[in-house]
Amino acid sequence: MLSKKGLTLVECLIALLVLTILLTVGMSLYFYSQESLQGAVNKRIAAEMASAELEYLKNSDYDVLDEAILDPDNKWPARSGTTNGIINIGNLTGHKDVFLYDIDADGNGTTDYKQVHVEVYWRDPAKNADSKISLDTYIVP
Repeated sequence: MLSKKGLTLVECLIALLVLTILLTVGMSLYFYSQESLQGAVNKRIAAEMASAELEYLKNSDYDVLDEAILDPDNKWPARSGTTNGIINIGNLTGHKDVFLYDIDADGNGTTDYKQVHVEVYWRDPAKNADSKISLDTYIVP
């Protein structure tokens, strides 16, 4: 009768194979979560920048809101009728656009309130794709 002491070579190889598979899956999940986290951070920063622009415009005088959008002292410089500017989002570069629409809700030919639309764009190198976030608000006199 043979007594079994220790592990056979086949048992060791199977254990190493299982360990290798588990480590490979774990590392791929780790790297995927890091990419996903960076994308979420970039999106959050872009949302904060768009929100800051909306707050700046909400605090501007309603009668000169058009000029506030084109104001060179604004956080981002203006070009061609909208506030377009180069921005830095973390370590990424992007741009933002601000659009102002006069809303005539009752159809009498006068502006009842204004809609402000802010878009922030950036290139996400992890996804190799363009990303965008947009926010809207309405400002009344």
